[in-house]
Amino acid sequence: MKKERFSLLLQLAFPLAYFLLSYDLPFWGDSIASVSKAAIRIYEDGLQHPWNYSDADPGHPTLFPWLIALGWKIFGYSLWVPHALMAVALFACARLMYLLASPLSEEWKSALLLLLFVSPLTISQGVSISLQLPLTAFFLAAFYSWRKKYYVWFMFYASCMVLTHLQGVLLLATLSLYEVWKQKFNIPNLIKSALYFLAPVGVFVAWCFVHYLEFGWAYITPNFPRSKPGFGTMVYNLALMAWRYLDLGYFIIGLPALWFAVKKVGKGSDGDSEKIFLTSIAVLCISISVLFVDPPSHRYILPVYFYMALLFVKQMQTWSKTKQAIGFSLASILLLSGSIWQYPGKCLGDQNLVFLNYHSLEKEVEQLLPEGTVVYSFAPLNNNGPHTYLEDRHLVHRDLYNANLDTVPFILQSNLTCEFSTINTDSLSANFSVQSFERWGVYLNLWVNENQWEKYPELKENHARTPSAVEEFIARLKKEIKPER
Repeated sequence: MKKERFSLLLQLAFPLAYFLLSYDLPFWGDSIASVSKAAIRIYEDGLQHPWNYSDADPGHPTLFPWLIALGWKIFGYSLWVPHALMAVALFACARLMYLLASPLSEEWKSALLLLLFVSPLTISQGVSISLQLPLTAFFLAAFYSWRKKYYVWFMFYASCMVLTHLQGVLLLATLSLYEVWKQKFNIPNLIKSALYFLAPVGVFVAWCFVHYLEFGWAYITPNFPRSKPGFGTMVYNLALMAWRYLDLGYFIIGLPALWFAVKKVGKGSDGDSEKIFLTSIAVLCISISVLFVDPPSHRYILPVYFYMALLFVKQMQTWSKTKQAIGFSLASILLLSGSIWQYPGKCLGDQNLVFLNYHSLEKEVEQLLPEGTVVYSFAPLNNNGPHTYLEDRHLVHRDLYNANLDTVPFILQSNLTCEFSTINTDSLSANFSVQSFERWGVYLNLWVNENQWEKYPELKENHARTPSAVEEFIARLKKEIKPER
């Protein structure tokens, strides 16, 4: 009983700790378009219309933004509300992984929880506001319900899953593939199973239909055009996906987990964990890499990382006590260190905590420019305070996409926006001066139009942060391999 209480304490303590550390952090990156703007519009419409702004809509269903808007109506319009919902989602994920880890002993379940909570993706998603964590919670809940034969709950959670993110359809495909494998192509049993899968499919089709009636399109957004990948792109995406599977210290648990799963399945094991892990890899890692131009980012394979930890713990059970202690200690240290791994000049996402350094750099810029100064950049740096901090900020942000560079006073360039390569920095250097700021893997170049420089004596020109030879080589290689981009 005491061991069960300790496990429950872990499940509660870490989400609470992440919430207390992040409750005032802003919306960031993709979550601005997919979560923030949708939640704000739903809130302003009094919860009556579940729609994002038409020019920002990436196509994702809006269940989670609607829940945020509901929270704002009840508790007030503040950043802590969506962070509290993220803490609930993280607790749900931890609780479900604990339940899915049966029949492991309480000691091994606690080891699993510790590995999950020190993992870089768990930490980064736990302090961010994104769709991935609630999506994963619904996926795990649907899988747990299916295993327990709670079919009504399965239909409910699977429906919530497809109403949270477009990737919910792929996770539904993952569950379908798992069931086909589990039933060994037993047609009568598969027909019975298919009846339960029709509910979430019908819910998603209904969402697409009403979305089409509202905007004239569904599923494939015109706001973020996509093209089909060529062979070179597929190879590049698969290689990058393999790296992301191992990145940020995950190699120390990812390789043993994959070996354990393949070995068990090869020996005819009927283990659910091994099957759902391998089907998740097949759908989330492999199929996305060959069907879409852009490979899935780290957060898109969050369920893979979760089951990776579970299978690593199962693998450790076969080791000696000494090897178990060494393996668990090394895994914990490497995974925890993954939260601060950074590659110089690399375009950053929310795969770990490095991107948070940008906020300190932006504050340095704010101290040099008067309040209300207009600065230009690409996404996500072009979003104003009301869509990030839920309030006006010191600087006013504008789109650089269609701006006239001759009249733009200030430009923000950073490795947090991947689109700045569309502007030739040599051309900027001819008409702009620059003051550069850098902090642990994040750089920020403030480009100042020459006609503005003398107005701000606080500015001090220095050298812009530019890509290294290695970064330029990788960029050229990527451009040659991925002509679609």
